[in-house]
Amino acid sequence: GIVAESPSLLSQQPPLLPPLPLVGSIVELQGLSRTELNGLRGIALSPSMALQQRGRCGICLDDGRQLSVGAANLVPIVTLDGIPGKGQGAFSRLPLKAGDLVLRERPALLGRLGQPPDRRQLKSLSSDEQRAVMSLHDAYVGGASGPTLEGIVLTNALPRGARSDETVLCPLASRFNHSCAPNAEYLWVESILAEEIRAVRDIYVGEEVCVNYFGDAVRQPSGARRIQLQEGFRFDCRCPVCTASGPEMAASDERRARPVRLG
Repeated sequence: GIVAESPSLLSQQPPLLPPLPLVGSIVELQGLSRTELNGLRGIALSPSMALQQRGRCGICLDDGRQLSVGAANLVPIVTLDGIPGKGQGAFSRLPLKAGDLVLRERPALLGRLGQPPDRRQLKSLSSDEQRAVMSLHDAYVGGASGPTLEGIVLTNALPRGARSDETVLCPLASRFNHSCAPNAEYLWVESILAEEIRAVRDIYVGEEVCVNYFGDAVRQPSGARRIQLQEGFRFDCRCPVCTASGPEMAASDERRARPVRLG
């Protein structure tokens, strides 16, 4: 969510060539001569060097077809933009429906709760992938020291499925900010070994796409959520729920407590 020196969801390419989408981001096809393809969405695949030199990218459509498409005809559904006082956030460039896929990303690093990160995994990544990992926010950085791999993993690692003590670090998925009223959610898909982000409600163009960082704990009252976010991520949530007026916040806390009591 919170990032330091985050790149946009578009990677840098040689001059005069349109930038290619990053691997795992979702794009919409537009302006193609094969008009039946326009409006379709797919996942950006890792391009070969030959495709990169031609400014093209492999796309896997929802129906499984794989196409080579010029970058000028690809519109990312989400991009990263600056937010004053908040760093960066992921914003929708195209309308999203509930259930729509926002991101599908294979993890850069695997780990386990309570164990230090495996630096051999980091060293096995490409230089670009290593930079993507080490540019993530470290909520545990102290004093004049810079970010550490340990702090980055503690801040950004996600569980490898529900109730798992295994973790995954996904640089792009880590760049989505938290909200206590999220419009998207994290989903680990073991069958394809990938982390997904999917919309949980319709999202309009220009809206920030936010996820929930702490699972079922989001149903806790505002005071408990505030403590957990401070302890785990070292920030104060400024989402609409947490900045609501006293009566509105009290009503929200009551609604969140109700399913816990009934369960």
